[in-house]
Amino acid sequence: GTMPTKLVPAVEKREFEVYAGSYPELGSWDGYMENIGKSLTSRDLDALKKALRECYDGFYARYWESLKDRLDGLGKRIKKSLDALRPLSVLEELIGLRYPYERLEVFPVDVFRNGGGIYGSGSRVICTSSSCAPLYAYLDVAHEASHIIIEEWKLRHSEEVKRVAEKMRVKNAFDLALSLEELFVALIQSLIDVRYTGEKRLTHGYMREKIFELAERIWQSVGRRKGEPRFDAFVSEFLGEILASSDALEALRAVVGR
Repeated sequence: GTMPTKLVPAVEKREFEVYAGSYPELGSWDGYMENIGKSLTSRDLDALKKALRECYDGFYARYWESLKDRLDGLGKRIKKSLDALRPLSVLEELIGLRYPYERLEVFPVDVFRNGGGIYGSGSRVICTSSSCAPLYAYLDVAHEASHIIIEEWKLRHSEEVKRVAEKMRVKNAFDLALSLEELFVALIQSLIDVRYTGEKRLTHGYMREKIFELAERIWQSVGRRKGEPRFDAFVSEFLGEILASSDALEALRAVVGR
């Protein structure tokens, strides 16, 4: 186990300022840090630090040590599975964008039993750690690596997102962009799953929604366009449909407006 050290913002200053340039509602970095300071008083932070320390000393220090051998063995099996399936290459080919780092590190962490996550740097993801993880690691990679690969769409399509936010009467366009990204990633996850299994399965909550069906139809209708990645063509078509169709707008509102 790793002893807790210090609390740091989830977003780096450079990244925050890049997005704030396209989404003014984010405000300034100083204002962002000031709001965090108002939300978390020194008393709150002291209580959190104490709780983390007690949790580590009383449980995790020994717990992780007991799991080390199992997680090491699981990690080796997951690596063999990913080396054979090569989901990152399939993902790049599918959406027409490149993974921006030299390597992708995948960690099986016991507390993430039913999902994944991006941890620390942009090249690290956490995957499901159950005994069947080697069979489904490609899903965790497809989902989490998709977030990494497509994240700058929020900059390239910021004006379209702001028009959708205005039509939906959503004050924070960046929050809307984050919700849209989760929808897009759920779609990519489903497409990758079909590629490997040959069938459409329910692997994300958004797959139950009407807006997901619209996203699927638009993806299938968008071919590869010269000079434009398929994913960007899809985003333009999808947001255009939201702006043009009241039914599409209401389907999106049913997911992100509740």
